[in-house]
Amino acid sequence: MKNSIIIATVISLFLISAPTAAEIYKCIDEKGQVTFTTKPGPGCTLLSGSASKPRKTTKNVETIPTPPEPIASKLDAKRIVRSFPCSKGGTIGDHIRNKTKLPAVKDLGWSVRQSGNQFIVEKTIHIGGLSSYTVYRWAVDSKGSVKAINGHAIGITKEEIISETTVTIQSVEGFSSGALGISRQSWESQHRLSEARSGFSLYEGLRYLVGYQNENVNHFERSWGETGIAKRQAMIEIEKMIPSDSKFIRSYSAPSSGSTVRLYFSKSLISRFPKTIGIGNSEFSLWTGGEPGNFIVIFKEKKGKVTRVLIAIGNNP
Repeated sequence: MKNSIIIATVISLFLISAPTAAEIYKCIDEKGQVTFTTKPGPGCTLLSGSASKPRKTTKNVETIPTPPEPIASKLDAKRIVRSFPCSKGGTIGDHIRNKTKLPAVKDLGWSVRQSGNQFIVEKTIHIGGLSSYTVYRWAVDSKGSVKAINGHAIGITKEEIISETTVTIQSVEGFSSGALGISRQSWESQHRLSEARSGFSLYEGLRYLVGYQNENVNHFERSWGETGIAKRQAMIEIEKMIPSDSKFIRSYSAPSSGSTVRLYFSKSLISRFPKTIGIGNSEFSLWTGGEPGNFIVIFKEKKGKVTRVLIAIGNNP
């Protein structure tokens, strides 16, 4: 009994002091002498429970953000467009659904086709009284971004408001400007054409409305949507759109609308347009209400925010 207690004590001490990775063996020699060792030999048996469990090691694993799943199907593209905010309130799907409830309007359904790395989503309705078809068209890229790409879609699609301008200042033959006075080619090299209209063209959705004379920008409008931006922010952006040698003359309120009008003069702008334009047998000044080199900046405001700015040559608000 006494020997058993001693042996148990020795085993316990050995197990405690032994390296965690060691295996303990009980060895009995020819004389019956019992010894314990980590190096087995003849007559040795492994003690139960002596084998150490492998240690758990913690590795520093770099966490890589999982990119969003790209839209994978035509159904995804249609769903994204239908749930996209409508400029008239609610979603695009809500607006079209309400429109097709009218007795004279027939819903001809949605269609989706793949074009390169994007989906083209179309909605067609038939207006009986006008005997015409209306097609709304959007492009949805692989990230799920929506762009209205025809006039009907632009009219109901809420534009993402971006306060920072992406206009690059163009310099040619002593003339430098970000918009007013530059060539159509220069402007369109920077901005996506959304819709070409008679006299004016839309770019970047509803963001820019541009008119040309002699293939140079003579009329320019910048929209920030219904929410608008602070007037100071609008001024910072507009300063990039006008000729670099522009000089402020005065400000006044437009007689018809009461909007704030700022009158400027740019000597370099004179070279970008002729003094007159011939219509029929008559000659008319391109600088209506002003002298060559004059242009105006008109601020359209709503609840203390600027929603739209118009820039045009002459002085005719």
